[in-house]
Amino acid sequence: MKPLLLCLHGPDGLEIALSPLGASWLSCRVPVDGEAQPREVLAGGTDPENPQRLACYAGATVGRWANRIAGAVLRRDGRVWPLLPHPAGSAHQLHGGPDGWSHRLWRVEEQAPDLAVFALHSPDGDQGFPGAVEVRVRYRLHPGRRLRIDFEACADAPTPLAMTNHAYFNLDGVGTPGDARAQRLRLHADAWMPVDAALIPTGPPVALDGEIRADDPMDLRRLRAADARPFATHPALAAAGGYDHGWRLAAGHAQEAARLVSADGRLAMSIATSMPALQFYDGRALAPPCAGLALEPGWLPDSLGRDDTGQPDAWLRPGVPRHDWIEYRFG
Repeated sequence: MKPLLLCLHGPDGLEIALSPLGASWLSCRVPVDGEAQPREVLAGGTDPENPQRLACYAGATVGRWANRIAGAVLRRDGRVWPLLPHPAGSAHQLHGGPDGWSHRLWRVEEQAPDLAVFALHSPDGDQGFPGAVEVRVRYRLHPGRRLRIDFEACADAPTPLAMTNHAYFNLDGVGTPGDARAQRLRLHADAWMPVDAALIPTGPPVALDGEIRADDPMDLRRLRAADARPFATHPALAAAGGYDHGWRLAAGHAQEAARLVSADGRLAMSIATSMPALQFYDGRALAPPCAGLALEPGWLPDSLGRDDTGQPDAWLRPGVPRHDWIEYRFG
């Protein structure tokens, strides 16, 4: 039996579909002025068990640690914890391990027409991480075509936590001609993280300051096409094979961290978050490639192994709850 879909309806016509498998966001239908039907803006499909969706984490809640941990190892206060590497054949860990929270069946704790709450218990040693964690994810629709996702967690021992939602967005509508790279993107960022071919950082964040540079594809402080192809020889994009980088967010990201605009200019989305960074991935592993863009608030890649990222400590303390959030506004 397939996991059920939970459908939520907002007061302004915004409709979303969720699944307990990965506490996932599978559909987002947005009304657009002058159009008879809402636009489906999430790529990846609504089948929660689709192998392609699972492999690309489409719409999933990612944890215990979203993004990459170099060498699949944690070190803190003289202690070392080996983690389960992922994906297969990698020396590193991606998105919490081979059986991360994105692939678990969560409990449905609460449901209302505009609200769903999912819960999960992650035991001590899960994917190699120390400490047991109780975690909840709350999806709620608000007036103004807004979706807010709240992440709440509490641990019984020190453990790192960086959760996100891994939705892929195409504001022109899934299935429309072309690909999602024609959308325009702006990030409220003050630095970006250089990475190698394995997407592991090669140095400290590169500052973005002074005037915005149109000739620098890593300077996304002004709306520009989210397309790496015109800059394929740029060292950062050549190393990663396109966009798959973390940007450190600047002050004010709780008001707006990112803005995405459809290629036709008729629909926009803003993202606000409590978290200090955002990973932008151009979706080239999707089928078809680049059917949607992933904008993942969280922490910079390999933050746990570095002291030069300029981010807050991501470790939970025993018995001290943690609350992070992401808000999406469409209009």
